[in-house]
Amino acid sequence: TTTSSLNRHQSGSAAPSARTINNAATKKASLTEVAVMNSNTQKALESLRRREINSSIAIAADLANDNPNSICRLALAWISDGNVHGISYLIKPREGPIETRHVAEARLKDSKPFDAVWDEEVSVLIEDAFLSAYHSEDLFTSIKASYEASGRKWPIHDVYIRDLQFLAATYIPNLANDSLTSILHRMDIAVDMDSAISRAMACICGL
Repeated sequence: TTTSSLNRHQSGSAAPSARTINNAATKKASLTEVAVMNSNTQKALESLRRREINSSIAIAADLANDNPNSICRLALAWISDGNVHGISYLIKPREGPIETRHVAEARLKDSKPFDAVWDEEVSVLIEDAFLSAYHSEDLFTSIKASYEASGRKWPIHDVYIRDLQFLAATYIPNLANDSLTSILHRMDIAVDMDSAISRAMACICGL
């Protein structure tokens, strides 16, 4: 569609303006990014279906501000076919300012609220999995609070979680501290602490 639009401009009596060309190029680039994103997402979801039943899925999240109900990105990671895979969802918090450096506010404009993302996207992906996380108590406090910001009750009462913080403190001798960076450094696992999907992928590798 974008190419046809440019061709029509070029065949007319007036040349297209620089703004028209720039806008068309930007739109074409955006469509390409969406196509690549959708392709990568499809591949990730296909790998999720091939993972072993009852294998673990790691979860990580970014908050938009200091309120626990302000999750603005949720990431999942798992191991399938001998490789680590992950997927993340942008989420528009129902209240509060966007103060995080992790996600630009403009990227959240058209995103769904947390409860919709959880019900429509996440819950079906994790229904047969053990969940893993770092510092799971704080994380699931935020997950529950972000869901209930909709005015609806959190639908899950009991969940089994493999907590990397607890397991590392229990099984890694002489660990200086139980921060995520210290644990992953000790295990020689690379991570981008500013990326929820990177933290989730590092967590699943650590476990």
